[in-house]
Amino acid sequence: MFKTLIIEPDDSLTDLLKANLESEFKAEVTIAKNYKSAIDAINTKHLDIILVRSNIKEENLAIKVLCFLGEKEIKTPVITLGPVEVEALDYIELDSTPSVSDIIDKLIETLKIPEGELEKVRLPQYIGFPLHHFFQMSRFVSDIYIKLKKRGDFEFVKRINAGDDFDKKMLLKYKESGLNELYIEKEYRHKFWDVLVGDNLKRINDLTKDQSNYATDKFVELSDDSYKLSAELLGSLGINEQTVKIASGAMDVMSKSVKSMDKLGPLLRKLMSNEGSYGYKRAHLITLFSYEVISRLDWFGKEQIDETFEKIVFCSFMHDVVLADEKLLRVNSKIDLYKVELDDKSKSLIQNHANIVSSLVQKFPRAPRDADIIIKQHHGTTNGIGFADQPNASLSKLSIIIIILERFVIRILDFNKEKDTMKSILDDLKQDYQIPSYKKVMDALTDTILNQVS
Repeated sequence: MFKTLIIEPDDSLTDLLKANLESEFKAEVTIAKNYKSAIDAINTKHLDIILVRSNIKEENLAIKVLCFLGEKEIKTPVITLGPVEVEALDYIELDSTPSVSDIIDKLIETLKIPEGELEKVRLPQYIGFPLHHFFQMSRFVSDIYIKLKKRGDFEFVKRINAGDDFDKKMLLKYKESGLNELYIEKEYRHKFWDVLVGDNLKRINDLTKDQSNYATDKFVELSDDSYKLSAELLGSLGINEQTVKIASGAMDVMSKSVKSMDKLGPLLRKLMSNEGSYGYKRAHLITLFSYEVISRLDWFGKEQIDETFEKIVFCSFMHDVVLADEKLLRVNSKIDLYKVELDDKSKSLIQNHANIVSSLVQKFPRAPRDADIIIKQHHGTTNGIGFADQPNASLSKLSIIIIILERFVIRILDFNKEKDTMKSILDDLKQDYQIPSYKKVMDALTDTILNQVS
């Protein structure tokens, strides 16, 4: 709700204040340890209030900050921790060792925030998380609650004790009864993400220690869960330490599962027969075919195969990450977009998603070189907006590979036994891709199907 600058060297106090202000009021808190960093913050941020220690290492810090604000005619209210020996400057004084609650009360009083506004921004005591997030866990550090409506009001009832074991099978009973969320107390909400990511990565590591698990139902289910969780968190939280960890772990498993296969057939059949999500199947199938396709092209030396493959894994995993709904994922051309019934916001997201994700991956730590360009071009345009009318020869080679493989994978996922055969699908694609670079990829794909899928 409000933007606060805290100028204080004590890490324990700033951590406590920051956690409380963010937790209670969704406040944006900036921490400064000295005068220089404080002035940098004042000059670059629009602040609603400043909290400053009166003296740091015998430096009259509060006076210096107040004088600077006066010279610049900045009217931001200032609360000092400790007395300030000057009367001409406008500030609010607290004791040098006030309680956190005293500080928060004074902030609210100084900012004159009405109670009605506070109620709008204060986080509730219990924070809800989607039920399927808990599928990734085996236990949690706090009690877990369900929300029940009683006499027109809501009541939170404990269902799982802190530290008790639970599993997906047990949680599905809640889903069957109509529950879509479970709740934890708000002070544990940051810990929730750490446990969620940590447990998911542990389950993946435990299962993939044995490569024979790669073409099993359990592996596909876990990979699907990881893919959906990664996409959901990246779409809602953006790039942060936790989302990078879980996405990187899911991509690593996808890569290892493909490299471990002597033949593509077993994993292909398992992916096709599993009830996993459309987005996950599509991403994993693109990587499955790509490893053989790039090996059959003369565009890459042997020493480049693994590096090139990892780029495709990354791009196939990330390229549609902001399209959470399967209905949006199934729009892959101007004709699809024209036919589908969607609101303007969804249509705009589809039109711009390649450009949006391209910008997103630029912030992803150690993203493969040129991944942003490949993703921007994955619908055939160079600016990441809309869909190309026809194949574009000026695209990067990896973009061309992903475009053709995605089109092929979509066709086999929508396979119609009445009228489709593998040969008819390949023939259709060959008809559409006559440009030499595209034909080369089609030849490599055809060769892969003939030699690997059995």
